[in-house]
This record gives sequence, C-alpha cells and structure tokens, in this order.
Amino acid sequence: MGIETEPTAAYNRAHRALRLHTFDHTRVAGSRIGGLWFLLAVRALMFSYALFVWVFSLVRDARAGTGNVHFAYFTNLCYTGLVAYLAASLYHTVRAIRQRSTASFSDMWPVFQLMHWLLYGSVAVFSVIVTGVYWSMLYPSAHNMSGRDTWINASVHAMNTGFFVVEAVVGGMVLTSHWSHPCVLVAVGFMYVMLAYVNEAVNGFFTYDFLNYKEKKGVEAAYIFGLLAALFIIYYVVWALQRLLDRMLPVKSHCAQAGNDSEYQQVECSSPPMERV
Repeated sequence: MGIETEPTAAYNRAHRALRLHTFDHTRVAGSRIGGLWFLLAVRALMFSYALFVWVFSLVRDARAGTGNVHFAYFTNLCYTGLVAYLAASLYHTVRAIRQRSTASFSDMWPVFQLMHWLLYGSVAVFSVIVTGVYWSMLYPSAHNMSGRDTWINASVHAMNTGFFVVEAVVGGMVLTSHWSHPCVLVAVGFMYVMLAYVNEAVNGFFTYDFLNYKEKKGVEAAYIFGLLAALFIIYYVVWALQRLLDRMLPVKSHCAQAGNDSEYQQVECSSPPMERV
C-alpha cells in the first residue's frame, strides 16, 4: 500500500474555489531532508518546546491576574496556531509511519484538509509579522524584563519564525499561489483588529499602542492597512522562496514498496509539482 498521490475526497465548488483539489497530500508527511523518522523527531522536538512555552506563558499570565486577556494579544493567538499546526503535523507524521500512507489526511473531510492548509499558511505569514512588528516597533519600549520574561519573549517573538523556517526546510508543506488563501489570512488579520477594539471597549486598554485611535488620530489606520497589505506581500514572498527551495531541495514522499517477504520497505520518491491544476 503506497501513499495516495491523488486526493480521494470529492471536492465541491467551494473547495475547488480555494484550490483544495490541487493540494498534493504526500506533502503532509513529505520531507526535504532525511526520512520520516527524522521528520518525526524534528516535529516532536518543536512541538514539545512550543507546547511547554504556550502552557508556561498561559500559567504565568493567570498567576499574574491577566489570564483573562491572554488571548487578546495577537502574539498569543498566533503562537496557539503554531502549537496547533505542529500538533496536527506531528499526528499525520506518526500515522504516516504506522500506515505507510497519508490516509490520516486524505480520509479527513475536505473542510479539515483546508483548515490544515490554511493553518500552515497562518504560521508562515503571521510568524513573520509577529517577529517583525515586535522587534521593530515594540521591543525598543520594553524595559526591565526579568530573565523569564526575556526567554518567553524570545520564544514567541523569534523562535516562532525559527520553527517555521525549520519546518519549511525539513518538511514538505507549501503555500498555494492562488489569491484566495492570502485573502483568508488578511480577513483573519482584520478580524483581529476588530477583536482588539472590542477588548478596548470591554477591558479599557489597547493591546498594542499603534492601534490606539484616541492618541494616533488617524495614523493607526495607516498602520492597520499597512500591516494587512504586508500580510499579502509576505505570503507571496514566502511562496516564491518555497518555489526556490523546491528546486534546491525537492520534497521526497515516503512511499511503501512490498518486498519479497511481504514486509513493507520504505523508498524515496520524487515529489510531484507543488500544485496540480
């Protein structure tokens, strides 16, 4: 039994509009470097660390009395998405090792397949945004941080992007070039802005100073639309880099081939193109 190279589910018009029918399922458990066990080790290590940081940060805020606004911050929401993606990718990797196929992904409802793809896209784009905005706009105003806070900040504002880079170089997941996916991410970014203003109305503070329309007097609109435009640009920059990476380090799908003793033997197969039309 080999890895399914064609999606087996029937995709409706909405799924096709979002290009889900073009996604190569073998990339979920494919790798550019090493085999499945190496991919498993890398993803397990990243997930374990990210989960520890996520729990530690949540407990820290709860003990400080700010747990109720923990998820009002874009950074914490994005880090939650990173943990969720690493958990899902780790699950599919384990299943690929056990089943020698990507059936765990192919057998899911198309809507969940799409969510996994979009979740990967959010990690790819939002990690860069979080890292860039924090170190360029927010970090200069941070003072007198303890060693623990410095570690948390480095983990959620720097290592988040580092984890994505490792995942991109080692794993096989990719973005799609279709405009619908970055538009979904821009919509998510816009919804966060609305959430930030709801938080201000309920809790009386702005999560980020550049969103403060009371003091910025219209300048915040330039920040908001600039960041939303940056989401779109960053998406296609990452997509282009992944195309280049595909040429330099082609993705290997880990197929199964029956041997003389009827035991499965793992072989490496060249990956199909990044998208099938």
